[in-house]
Order: sequence, then structure tokens, then C-alpha cells
Amino acid sequence: MKDSLLEYISLTNKTLLILGKEIDSVVRSKAIAIPLVALAKSIIALIGFLFSVLKIRYPGLLL
Repeated sequence: MKDSLLEYISLTNKTLLILGKEIDSVVRSKAIAIPLVALAKSIIALIGFLFSVLKIRYPGLLL
């Protein structure tokens, strides 16, 4: 399959290395960002839950 791909697309070793580094950096950034976003969303959900359970009302907020 690699041979047929190289036949249609002009990929040299240099461009394959660059492509590999780019894919690696995208995968790493997603692996870090997804759990951080989930943590932030869970903290916001916990705050909302505590506001609703404790019936906390602040004049500046529309709760």
C-alpha cells in the first residue's frame, strides 16, 4: 500500500518526517486538551449543582 501511495503522491523521506512530527504534535495536544476541558466542565457543573442544592441566591446572578 505504501508503494501505491508513493506512486500517486510525491512524498520524500523529509516530508514524511515532517508529516509524522505534525501528526504527533496534534495527537499530543488533543491528549492533553480533552481531559483538561472535561475537568473544567465538571468543576462548572459541580458549582451549578451546589448552587441548586444549597439554594444560594446572589442578586447579580439570574438563578
